[in-house]
Amino acid sequence: MRHLLPSAGETNKLNAEVASESGEKRYIIVKSKSDQSSETIQGILKSKINPTEMKIGVKSLKALRDGRVLIGVGSVDETKLLSADINAKCSEALEANVPILRKPRLIIRNIPQDMTVEGFEETLLTQNPELGMKPGEAEAKFMFRTKRGELNMVVEAVLRQGRNCSCLN
Repeated sequence: MRHLLPSAGETNKLNAEVASESGEKRYIIVKSKSDQSSETIQGILKSKINPTEMKIGVKSLKALRDGRVLIGVGSVDETKLLSADINAKCSEALEANVPILRKPRLIIRNIPQDMTVEGFEETLLTQNPELGMKPGEAEAKFMFRTKRGELNMVVEAVLRQGRNCSCLN
């Protein structure tokens, strides 16, 4: 691992430690209703929206290739406030959307023949207490059989940052 130079008064940190400390950003995607350029969208946003007045910290404002603008903010509450304000003040020219985070799908290979989709979550929670999962965090979607006759399960799971899920493979 590579060490980073410390700032004043800090100790040396590894690159991985710095990356894990960075806060999770939430994003808002703003698009034009009348096919305006991303520079025009940014100009409209800067003239009509004042995030400091609403006490919202905008972390990034980026123009995308397809003419949309990506706004990075710090929390879910800030995304709701800012997107509602953009839709209220700029509704004739702009439309703000908050992307929905999807749950990742995992394939659990070689499950027993007597396993069912309905009873999978209960079995997963009882056999793997070290995961620290709660009921409702893993939902079995469907089962399929490979050409070799192995039975596999597709699971949609909520993965929290910092959790090691290597035991699911």
